[in-house]
Amino acid sequence: MSLEAYGVETPDVVREPVEDRHDADLRACPECGLPVGEPTA
Repeated sequence: MSLEAYGVETPDVVREPVEDRHDADLRACPECGLPVGEPTA
């Protein structure tokens, strides 16, 4: 089942998580800046 049947369109651009230059293990959402994935500590 697709959400397009309900009028929801998929985004044209899907961005990869961004990396913190001070912490190589930290990844953040490019849209909102919240951490993505499981904590490493």
